[in-house]
Amino acid sequence: MSFRFYKSEHNPTGLTGLVGGNISSDELSGYLGELFAYQYAYPSDVTGAVLQYRKIYIKNTYGIVSYDTRLWFDAQHVSGQMAVALETGGAGLGVVNSAPAGLSGWAYPESYTGGFRLGDLNNGATAAVWLRQTLANIETPNPYTSLRIYVGGIVE
Repeated sequence: MSFRFYKSEHNPTGLTGLVGGNISSDELSGYLGELFAYQYAYPSDVTGAVLQYRKIYIKNTYGIVSYDTRLWFDAQHVSGQMAVALETGGAGLGVVNSAPAGLSGWAYPESYTGGFRLGDLNNGATAAVWLRQTLANIETPNPYTSLRIYVGGIVE
């Protein structure tokens, strides 16, 4: 099965600006720091968390329908740091550090069976998902925080 990951048209490299919009032609290559800007999190003696939001598109390039398609995270350096929500209806926009309007159901999937449901994806179909990075209670900035994003489904 083959899925490709694409950036949205608004994908800032810094800590300000619009996020989201339509699918771009820029495929994610998977290098560290490609989506989220490096930032310092508050030390553990300060209340609050630092949030960043990014939107990506997942495209089925397999050639047939992927049923019960799901997304999950693996090998998170800090468990619970990343969450995902599905966007339905439109090419929504948000800003880097504020939740986009109309999203709910943030999840922290860590396996296919507990995965975040994207539904059935026909060949060439895309699903738009929002990713939320939460940094809290980190004494020292860690530029190596990472994870893997998996997508899988059932094909017949």
